[in-house]
Amino acid sequence: MALVLAGCGPAAPADLQFASVTPPGPPAPPGVLLAETSSQAAPATAAPGTPRPAVPATQAPSITANATQEAQAALADRLNGLDAFMAAQAEAKTFGGAVLVGQGGAVLLSKGYGPADAGRSLANTPQTRFMIASLTKQFTATAVLMLQARRKLDVRDPVCNYLKDCPTAWEPITIHELLTHTSGIPDFFGFTDFNARRTQPMTPAQMVAWVRDKPLNFTPGKLYSYSNSGYNLLGYLVEQVSGQAYGAFLKQNIFDPLGMADTGYDRTAAGIAAGYSGAGVKASFIDPSVLFAAGGLYSSVEDLYRWDQALYTHALLPQELLDEMFRPQVELPNQPGTSYGYGWVITSQAGRRLFKHDGIIDGYHSTIQRFPDERLALIMLSNRDDFSIGDFSDRAMQALFP
Repeated sequence: MALVLAGCGPAAPADLQFASVTPPGPPAPPGVLLAETSSQAAPATAAPGTPRPAVPATQAPSITANATQEAQAALADRLNGLDAFMAAQAEAKTFGGAVLVGQGGAVLLSKGYGPADAGRSLANTPQTRFMIASLTKQFTATAVLMLQARRKLDVRDPVCNYLKDCPTAWEPITIHELLTHTSGIPDFFGFTDFNARRTQPMTPAQMVAWVRDKPLNFTPGKLYSYSNSGYNLLGYLVEQVSGQAYGAFLKQNIFDPLGMADTGYDRTAAGIAAGYSGAGVKASFIDPSVLFAAGGLYSSVEDLYRWDQALYTHALLPQELLDEMFRPQVELPNQPGTSYGYGWVITSQAGRRLFKHDGIIDGYHSTIQRFPDERLALIMLSNRDDFSIGDFSDRAMQALFP
């Protein structure tokens, strides 16, 4: 494992290395916690020795810019401390997963910890695939905005404009309200038959039928209430508008253009880390097709850094739609200064702007935290649902901003 410092100040100490990065390629031609999965093939795990695309670079002020050698060495020591902390958690069998800290295209720390599959003696690595749960929502939101950029829809449109046999109760609901959890559609995790259905494959049409007759929790647009059902409905809408399966649309328009070979939506994909709810305790199964566009994707920390870097460019969306995605759209209840955008939580930490989202399902816990003014990303994917994201975040912030 190498620690890599980004910077343009004095030369780094000899034991530090600098990342080699390339700018993102051209976008493809136009074409949160969740489509039929059988036809949505994801790429298989890359064969050993297969070259992986470089993480694209973006211009940013470096936390090591104009720093002395002593300051750079101190940062390296603190990052080694973060690495040692995560390794100790893995040794104590309280954590398993992968961590990446990067800035402006340079990777400062990237490493796997603990077993990807204890029964097969497979270790986690920065390329290991994990279920990312509600981090899926940011990809679903981007897919919706890509369709808006192509004039296929508008987020202010009623959702019933794009759905056949739309329930009367949904007629006032806009796409914007689905994106911001203000639609009033209840979350399927609270349905009385959820446990009976969680292990069974579900098509998007079956998902809509499952949700459509449930009464709304409130008048659309009046309140905020986190709804995985709403994001599943957005995935179904993407299919109806694009004419493609949800996973196929993401693969063609996001994953392939960005070189995200370890990201996809396919419940039969190989190389996904086994999920645990404790040391050696396999987690209960939940079929990804139930999670669909709200939480059904898998990814790796390296791929999510490619994603992070692309969001500083116009490879996927024009600037005005990027601004909308990261604009505070609705304030979260009892969390002053924290809002929801489109698939992202908009907040601040230690006086720094922060765009983030966490995800948790049986066997997996995940977070992506983007500090846009510093071009800094903290990414943690775990195949332990009992590990605290806060422990990782606190240690990472201490290392980067002591």
